[in-house]
Amino acid sequence: MPVLPASIKALQDCFESWQSLSSTTLPLDKYLQSYFKRFAFLGSKDRKLIANALFSYYRWYGWLSLLKKPILFQLLCGYVLDGHKETKTVFYWKKALSFPEEIDELVKQEQSFPLKQKNIISYFVPNVKEEDLFPLAAQESLPDNFIFLQKRPPIWLRSKRDKIEQTIRFFKEQDIAFTQSPILPYSFALKENINLSACSLYQNGTLEVQDISSQIVGEIIDIQETDTLWDMCCGSGGKSLHLAELSNGKAKIYATDIRKASLQNYRKRLAKQEYTNINIQCLMAGETPNFSTVPNKILIDVPCSCSGTWRRTPDLRFRFRGVDEAILQTQQDLLNQAAKVIPVGGHLFYVTCSFLPNENENQLDVFLSQHSNFSYDSYINPITKQEEQGSCAIAPPASDGNWIFIAKLKRTV
Repeated sequence: MPVLPASIKALQDCFESWQSLSSTTLPLDKYLQSYFKRFAFLGSKDRKLIANALFSYYRWYGWLSLLKKPILFQLLCGYVLDGHKETKTVFYWKKALSFPEEIDELVKQEQSFPLKQKNIISYFVPNVKEEDLFPLAAQESLPDNFIFLQKRPPIWLRSKRDKIEQTIRFFKEQDIAFTQSPILPYSFALKENINLSACSLYQNGTLEVQDISSQIVGEIIDIQETDTLWDMCCGSGGKSLHLAELSNGKAKIYATDIRKASLQNYRKRLAKQEYTNINIQCLMAGETPNFSTVPNKILIDVPCSCSGTWRRTPDLRFRFRGVDEAILQTQQDLLNQAAKVIPVGGHLFYVTCSFLPNENENQLDVFLSQHSNFSYDSYINPITKQEEQGSCAIAPPASDGNWIFIAKLKRTV
């Protein structure tokens, strides 16, 4: 019987170690960073295989959990379902587990997504449902095109707008496979991770890691050089750094958060830029900055379930038990706080990375019922290039990024 490759034994060890921590809230990507530091002898190919196998397992867990097979078999099946290339290690992995050769024939067939995947899993488990790939608590709220949340997303990089040609030359010189977004010409998709610490354009601030859906949010806000904007929950600064770039470093931006660690990361990112228009502050919940100029735009990127990121964080799906009431209350609190600050004629931009209505449309229904001096306003959708009213979902397949909800509200009185 063929011997199981050493890297597959390492995969099993990593999985079992991760499973022992399953009661924690630590995301899989953070765990893998820690694991690979502890086991530094693992080569880059081994690390790539382990990461791909684990993320693929959780992406297809709703079906794989129905298999009455050992965990290494389930991990292999998830790897195949996700469409990863077969390496020599994977070939011997299949041989060691007597993986059916018929599956290889199914993989070779030209079929649309997810028909091919359904045919593969149906070899083992008949009559699977696409909805079963998502937690029961979310199934009633799944949008029409929910199956696109199953596709592995690319890595998105944002280039400075005056460095697009330089960025393209760099990718070609470094033999990095990329796709330039047809929506935003300064946005680039990579199929494979790159070593950012060795990437000169990332180190000098020309490139930033930012999901394309998040970049589209920046375009919808349509910031002007004369604007003053408050980014209420700025995190590590992805959106407000983008807004600074879009305003040529001239719009006055207040970036606040309650999380010191996120702001520390933001300051590191800001240090690579030449912007002097961003004021970063750590505030307690409910606190408001001392504005030298009252903001005419407020970005409220609220805490949420993060269901819209399940393409990137499939391990979080089956921990989901419904949206916490405390989070829903926080979302309303932030809206109400912003409403007290924004002047007449100013705009609120309510943003979540969620597809769940109780975090999106339902929250705005409550807010508008209590604030008759606010109404939905129009904006240009960068995807359709059309003027639209109120709110929209920036979602795959159109954006090929995370699922983001955004609404534009205007204070009328």
